[in-house]
Amino acid sequence: MEEIKNLEKLQLIATELKEMAIERAAEVDMAIIAILSGSHMVMLGPPGTAKSMLVKKFCERIEGGKYFEYLLSKYTTDKDLFVAQTNIVEQSMEFGKSIKFIPDTTGMLPEAHIAFLDETFKANSATLNSLLTLINERKFYVQGKPVDCPLISLFGASNELPDEDEGLGALYDRFMIRIISQRVKSRDNRIIMRQKSRARRGKTAAGNFRPTTISLAELADLKKQVLQVEVPVSIDEQVEELIEQLLAEGIIISDRRDVRIDPLLQARALIEGRTVVNVTDLSILRHCFWTDPKEIKTVERIILSVSNPMENEAMELMDQAEEIRVNALKATGDRAGAAGAEANTKLKKLVSEMEHLIESAKAQGVDSTKVVEAKKRIQGFNKEVVKTCLGIDI
Repeated sequence: MEEIKNLEKLQLIATELKEMAIERAAEVDMAIIAILSGSHMVMLGPPGTAKSMLVKKFCERIEGGKYFEYLLSKYTTDKDLFVAQTNIVEQSMEFGKSIKFIPDTTGMLPEAHIAFLDETFKANSATLNSLLTLINERKFYVQGKPVDCPLISLFGASNELPDEDEGLGALYDRFMIRIISQRVKSRDNRIIMRQKSRARRGKTAAGNFRPTTISLAELADLKKQVLQVEVPVSIDEQVEELIEQLLAEGIIISDRRDVRIDPLLQARALIEGRTVVNVTDLSILRHCFWTDPKEIKTVERIILSVSNPMENEAMELMDQAEEIRVNALKATGDRAGAAGAEANTKLKKLVSEMEHLIESAKAQGVDSTKVVEAKKRIQGFNKEVVKTCLGIDI
């Protein structure tokens, strides 16, 4: 059997994680980009949306990868993250002995390749600011001397943004990738999720399944390849245009984040099997250029208008479908049947428009993955509306 190449391994890992973590395709894709680019990622959303599971399962697929996870609170100190215990060492001196207190970092954050900090912004600012050196320089100081740390990426999770007066802006700014994680929306996908959960509990899932793995050395090789991906000047110009459009909307991209864009784009191009960044890679910046979730829609509209106009149109159709669904489900009594029938007609029309978009994308060689996903979601909306309002399964 021909040996699976490193990039193919990573692509297989992505596929397996997406099958396991339903409706988490964006989180999986961006987690891989974070690891390949050496960036950090934070997932914002309510508890129970598979954030820690995703990161842990990813790390389990890295052979030799060390994983560190901790739930932060206002009582967390830097020792909880950095020090397993403190070793006392006696040293002989000319006139007696001296004692040194040397921290033991075994199994702690300084030795981790992948780290996950839950409730990231719950700790006090002193504790979180102690992370900055590790995040920026991959170093931990012992007795005043820097020690290199193997950290590839740090993942955070929170259901809230840091307050401006808590002094955590610098830490939040280090998370180049920001994702909103929500509960599984699709009715059909929630059913599939429960079925898979029952299968795991009943041990009826295939027992001989062996997940794809990749070694640290193979991952390091891919990270080197990322840096070799070409970034044309035209991409710099398009990024600058995007930043100017966002600035006009009151959305400011810090210089720190601006200069760290290239590795993300290079990683995305490599995953797609290319050695040159192109305009479609700019689509991932929708997860990098917002600070407040209120800015997401604006950021997506501006970025996709350049990187993938068809996906941008698909998102607009999705917004229409969501409004149709909500209005139909609000109808009660005698109005429910008429509202359901009207919504059914409108949603079918939107599905037809999505199909035209998919055909156009294929004809132009443009990635239609997100458009296909949007079409499926609208079809799911239609099933839900017809079932609820008309009592019919379709």
